[in-house]
Amino acid sequence: MTTTPFDSWTDKYDRWFTTPTGLLVKKYETELLLELLSPGSNEKIVDVGCGTGIFTRDILALGAAVIGLDLSWPMLEQAVILRQTGNFSAILGDMTRLPFDDSSFDKAVSMTAIEFTDNAHQAISELSRVTRRGGRIVVTTLNSLSPWAQKRRQKAREGHPLFTNIHFRSPGRAAHARPGKRHNQDGRSLSAGRPGCTHSRNRGKRNEKHPDDRSLFSGPMDQPLTGTTDSHRKTQWI
Repeated sequence: MTTTPFDSWTDKYDRWFTTPTGLLVKKYETELLLELLSPGSNEKIVDVGCGTGIFTRDILALGAAVIGLDLSWPMLEQAVILRQTGNFSAILGDMTRLPFDDSSFDKAVSMTAIEFTDNAHQAISELSRVTRRGGRIVVTTLNSLSPWAQKRRQKAREGHPLFTNIHFRSPGRAAHARPGKRHNQDGRSLSAGRPGCTHSRNRGKRNEKHPDDRSLFSGPMDQPLTGTTDSHRKTQWI
């Protein structure tokens, strides 16, 4: 089984969200996530890079059926506690090779996970592929323009295991990771063409309300990508 830097950080990860800063970030990000994802009762949603399920639980609370995917087995072992509160399944897998058929989900979400992969375009293409036409995708990534980014870069230089191989992306760079062509109308909404999510939204005018530590984009599916991988034969459900 592949090990990840997150394997030994399960408890520390959860504890951070109980700190004053963590509570504030969780409150605002959950608020924005639920606004953009708008999960409905009985919808099938995939949470890619779900970790311990910090944000998954809020989606489950609204009645959706959620499959959580992560590379870290210890993180998933913590997440399975969510089975007690809703329709939740967990699977070990790679976000660049999602183990699901085309158009398997009504919606997809990935909270601060694509920065840990070398190929963000492939990861987002996979999210697009497994989301049905008319569905919705919400993705956040650590914002390279945030004041916090400098602190994380310093931690990376010091050899911090979580940040050594991280990819910080500005809102513009994150938008370019999406499949399809881009049209920038107002600095906040970005349209992609046929494949994948069709709107990208950054904090923009929301900065007075929401922390600027994340770049975020979301949007309805125009037409899903196709081309299911064979990686489902190599995954492990938990």
